[in-house]
Amino acid sequence: MKADELLKYQPFSLEEEEKQVLFKEAIAETLVGHYEGNELFRQYCVKNGFDPRNGISSLGDIPYIPIQLYKKCSFLTVKEEEIVDIRKSSSTSTGMPSVVHRDAITMERYRISRNMIFDDFIDDRNKTHICIGEDPEFNKGASRNLINSLIAERSGSAETYYLIKDKEDKFKVDLDMFLGLLEEARQKDKPVGLIFGGTAIIYLFLIKPLLERGVKLDYSGYIAHGGGWKKLQDQQVSKEIFNRDLRNVLNCPESHIVDMYGFAEANSMFIDCEAGYKHVPVWNEVIIRDPLNMKPVEKGERGIVQILDALPHSYAGASLLTDDIGYISTEKHCPCGRKGSAFKVLRRALGSEAKGCGDMMVDKMK
Repeated sequence: MKADELLKYQPFSLEEEEKQVLFKEAIAETLVGHYEGNELFRQYCVKNGFDPRNGISSLGDIPYIPIQLYKKCSFLTVKEEEIVDIRKSSSTSTGMPSVVHRDAITMERYRISRNMIFDDFIDDRNKTHICIGEDPEFNKGASRNLINSLIAERSGSAETYYLIKDKEDKFKVDLDMFLGLLEEARQKDKPVGLIFGGTAIIYLFLIKPLLERGVKLDYSGYIAHGGGWKKLQDQQVSKEIFNRDLRNVLNCPESHIVDMYGFAEANSMFIDCEAGYKHVPVWNEVIIRDPLNMKPVEKGERGIVQILDALPHSYAGASLLTDDIGYISTEKHCPCGRKGSAFKVLRRALGSEAKGCGDMMVDKMK
């Protein structure tokens, strides 16, 4: 399948013009599978005058599914017995989580995609990991724990430690355990390669308490965080403040602070480079739509972020409309050297009821 052919390329190795040709072919094939495999998606395409079997002249013509619809509808495109993994997003204020069904094909693509993207940004293979989150064994059906499990696998022969212990429904980050693990790793000369978890969890339950204690460490590994920005924005903690306070505690290079952007329905993640842009791999594309007329806008113009994904085989998730506002970079080549398109997310769309997994975990911990 053409989606698998895309995964043979390094994620940011193609110029945009070359990528567009390959991506259109791959996502057209993926969309045909969704069109033929799911009646609801087919009706949605017909209503929008779109038939992927006729080819795709412009990516902007592809109908989009608002991610909120995954809370109410089934977009399964294969037989239920082919599903090997079912994940639910954290419930929002509606109390209804999104449910994503992945078959063996989609799961393998998910693993390859995320590992290749991680490898491009983070040197954490076979090094000790510390997760500022729950052990995935506590809640195997949660989407956040799918990525936690995948990241943990990267530690290889080294250990992965989880600092949130699920006991009697009480959540608490074990700060003493965290400090002890860093000291033990230093003494044994087996440095921690990665600290990871939800953005708000890392800040509110690790960095902020350590700041209040006056703790200053010397950590040279990476910190990967994702989701939960809404909770921090409510407390007027910007990305600049987050990075500043984190460096004050850990004394790590700012280039080692990795901001991950993704959601339950996505099979990739989008990571900030040192220039502050989220880079789009070969098997994805991003469109920005005007919130008033929903037409695609030019690069540099702000609007609602739409993610195109050639990888989902078992559910109709090739074209997802998020509830985020952002814009695509106008630069042909990013200063970081990665090729292809890149974008920035500015904020949630006004009136959005959705919360990310990181925000929901903070609510539960409080």
